[in-house]
Amino acid sequence: MQGGYPLHLTAITVKQLLFGFIFLGIVLIGCERNRDHQIVKEVNPKTFNILPDAAKKLRYSQFMNSIEYIPLETSDNIFIGEVVKIEFAQQKYFILDQNKLLVFNQEGRFLFVVGSIGRGPGEYTYPYDFILDTIQQTIEVYCRGNRKLTKYNMSNGNYIEEFSFNYDADALIKTRNGSYLLHGEFYNNKKEFTSLKRINIDGSERELSLYYPKDLSEHSCDIIRMGLTHLAFSQLEDGILYSRNLDNNIYLIRDDSIFTKYVLDFGDANLPLTNSYLDKQKDLRGIMENTEKVVVFAGQWCNDSYIYTSFPQKQENIYVFYNIKEDELLYGKSFNNDIDLGPVGFFAGIHKQSLIGIVSPDKFLDHFSKIKKNQELWYRANVINPKIKDLCNTAHDSDNPILAICHLKPKFVN
Repeated sequence: MQGGYPLHLTAITVKQLLFGFIFLGIVLIGCERNRDHQIVKEVNPKTFNILPDAAKKLRYSQFMNSIEYIPLETSDNIFIGEVVKIEFAQQKYFILDQNKLLVFNQEGRFLFVVGSIGRGPGEYTYPYDFILDTIQQTIEVYCRGNRKLTKYNMSNGNYIEEFSFNYDADALIKTRNGSYLLHGEFYNNKKEFTSLKRINIDGSERELSLYYPKDLSEHSCDIIRMGLTHLAFSQLEDGILYSRNLDNNIYLIRDDSIFTKYVLDFGDANLPLTNSYLDKQKDLRGIMENTEKVVVFAGQWCNDSYIYTSFPQKQENIYVFYNIKEDELLYGKSFNNDIDLGPVGFFAGIHKQSLIGIVSPDKFLDHFSKIKKNQELWYRANVINPKIKDLCNTAHDSDNPILAICHLKPKFVN
């Protein structure tokens, strides 16, 4: 046929075109998957310029209005160990120590223990984290030791169901679509080291490509893994805030997209994330004791109004507060309680406009026994907070901790 091609050439051309379309489809699918997993760096992430040498003592009055003390009920059967995390929901305090999850009401009265310690159905050992699902009315306790998530009724702590994870995680959060984000130490088939993984409702897994530098040695990765924490995630209205070890970025996760939301810049005290530097250090303790570098750990207490976090440098901590709505930043190396002259505890949770602090009763009593020696200071403390005197008369050194509910100001700076 004039103007045509031989039949065998036409067949080859069709095959080539068919192959080309298939190949193009594969490439496009691959690109789409990569797009799901890529880090999308915001044009202008907020940078916190923090100069450790200029950090001074923070006064409570710079960011607090008042402090409310709530002694937690104590008995032979109710003993709280070292507190790991506190959540407040439905007029209850959910307090996780290293062994169990306890629930108290707003006045500090004990209500129940969630589940029980053990390895059977409905039991857990060494819980690492927990999730409150106020929509489903459930508490989900994650146990790293036997890699399972156990679900309980929020109103009474009774067992509902449990399921297993294939990974050891140090923290997790439940997304609004019901999947879970896990924070821990994960490798893919390319031996790339990441700290983030998604587990979907159907049990399938999805890798989020937030990798550490590829040239880090195994020793360097060992240093990164030390101190992984349950405070890696915070739920916001527009996504999930995420931080991780030895990374000065704080990320915002929306679906499978990861944005750099904030950058922590400590100037000359920034820790180099390179083999040449990390391999000189035996571990994180060596970095903290022998250098002036700031060690960033995963963890923050955050909501849509405030961010609070802290980082060690040498023998001190650098405490950072950021008022999101007012764009106000405060940081310092220690605290001064100039609100009611009380002791300085540590913060273990956040709820709306309040930070939830913990003070041991022996520290509380010892602190105010010294204040009592100055009648003017003792009078002033009791005028500001009349409950102080009652607590000093009723508390005992061996009691459970005292909650210090620190009500924050709408704006930090006086």
